[in-house]
Amino acid sequence: MHDGICGMGTCFGCAGPDHQRVCMKHESATAASAPADSDVLVVGAGPAGISAALDAVKSGARVTVVDNNAAPGGQLWRGVTNRRIRDFLAAPITRLFQTEVIAQPAPGRLLCQSPAEAFELGYRKLILATGSRERFLPFPGWTLPHVRGAGGLQALVKSGLEIRGKRVVVAGSGPLLLAVAKYLVGQGAEVPLIAEQCSLGLISRALMGKPSKLIQAIGFVSLAGRYRTDCWPVRAEAGSVTLRMPAKEWTEPCDYLACGFGLVANDELARLVGEAENVYSVGDSTSFGNFPLREELKSLARSDTIICRCEEVPWSKIERHHSAREAKLQSRCGMGLCQGRVCGPALEFLRGWESNRVRPPLFPAPTQNLAKKY
Repeated sequence: MHDGICGMGTCFGCAGPDHQRVCMKHESATAASAPADSDVLVVGAGPAGISAALDAVKSGARVTVVDNNAAPGGQLWRGVTNRRIRDFLAAPITRLFQTEVIAQPAPGRLLCQSPAEAFELGYRKLILATGSRERFLPFPGWTLPHVRGAGGLQALVKSGLEIRGKRVVVAGSGPLLLAVAKYLVGQGAEVPLIAEQCSLGLISRALMGKPSKLIQAIGFVSLAGRYRTDCWPVRAEAGSVTLRMPAKEWTEPCDYLACGFGLVANDELARLVGEAENVYSVGDSTSFGNFPLREELKSLARSDTIICRCEEVPWSKIERHHSAREAKLQSRCGMGLCQGRVCGPALEFLRGWESNRVRPPLFPAPTQNLAKKY
């Protein structure tokens, strides 16, 4: 069984032969035989999707919610039962879990798949609450088993990974690092260091005029002694990570390196359906507070550093090309199970390659699921 770096169904290890995520707890899929069309279809059952669905159902609309996890809550409320989730489960809403949207056969209709079958869902209004995922940047050793995404490690711990007594270095960029560190400490982990690549000055300017973010930062004051700015990982080896600051470099022992460089919107479905009056986006898929990434991060990868984890494509086979399309055709970079969700954002930063092209299926799909509709 593979251990996925992201812990949320993005990476190369998350699609086993039974088409289920191998790094998550699984439950039986909700039966989805002949689902009825909806007035409002919500894709995503995280906090934003739950709120949108509850507001829609108050108006008397027929509401359907689709989510690729086994239970509501998304990444933020994974494993949590709160009032909003209880209200969501009690409301007259059609809930389809372990279900992915893979294509748009026609305007106003989406092709979905569960582990059991493929089916279409029709709608009058579509609300996209597809959230975001972490940005991973390649450096020597980033594919080692003890290196995980920051939010990915948090997700795995919520799913049952034992972290008590483990030494975890949290590194990368963005407000998520502090939230993850606080959670891991609460679960009994030792977090000796939180390495933020951005400078303190840039962080301060980014938080100006954002009182909610400042309040959140104050809540992490207990971690202040472990928080270092202008600090980033340069390589990982079994049981350790080497970190760099402008004036020094050192190796820090760790059981896990939790590393992520900000967030990337899960906007593939939004780009597939295109702009329309009856399509709306909510939650993390619309905006989030990323910090600027420093230029030094572009030179960490060596010639043998893997860039595309799915197809095991090293930097030496990518750096000679001039566009994402050329690299894809010549090296298969971005053609694996994650469909470029990991290497694409990395190469956008490393090479300035922006690829807005999207085509169905949005997720790996058995041919019989596509054959039913195409």
